[in-house]
Amino acid sequence: EGGVREVLPPRAGAMSTESSDSPHSRHRSAPGSDRFYSDPDIASRYDRSRALSSQTLAAWRELLAERVPAATVRRVDLGCGTGRFTSLLAGLYEGPVLAVDASAPMLEAARESSSGARAPVHCVRASGEALPLPEGWADLFFLSMVFHHFPEPGRALRKIRRCLRPGGSLLIRTCTREALDSYVYQRFFPSARSFDEARFPPRRGLVASVEREGFLLRVEE
Repeated sequence: EGGVREVLPPRAGAMSTESSDSPHSRHRSAPGSDRFYSDPDIASRYDRSRALSSQTLAAWRELLAERVPAATVRRVDLGCGTGRFTSLLAGLYEGPVLAVDASAPMLEAARESSSGARAPVHCVRASGEALPLPEGWADLFFLSMVFHHFPEPGRALRKIRRCLRPGGSLLIRTCTREALDSYVYQRFFPSARSFDEARFPPRRGLVASVEREGFLLRVEE
């Protein structure tokens, strides 16, 4: 399978990412990394518009600690963006965190922001449909606002399922069509409604897509 499989070197002064737990591969280009997410300033613009408050991060830390089994060691932040949740995942349990994104500028920002994380963070440039991971490698896949970016969601889910160990967990944080009314910008940009309805799935459609690939729904919130 194709896709970018590039492990970024650690930031100067940061913990080395070289270990037996880190999957390695060659440098290619990433399908799904379009022009928008390839812009050099995309990471700073993204962070300015989507910054998470300390209260929001604390709420997610509590939720993850409650939902994620204590035996979770290898965690994958798929579609990590600038690393908004990467350090949080690294702080929950021991073991490595794999931060994966198809955008080189976003992944570089994730590497910088997670340089002081408690656990080793390996930054890998790859698409969800072409993860450079062996079968059964991961204990947890965490996806935040990335599901709608998959050109082939079914293929990405099948790849995730193969890379998860038996009994592993998939956590999806995303918007669905039912939640669009809660987005204030919808009131000021009416054209955004049709755009978002086209890219975000309905809640039941999302659940059905995940279950169709062999996942068992444990919690829906």
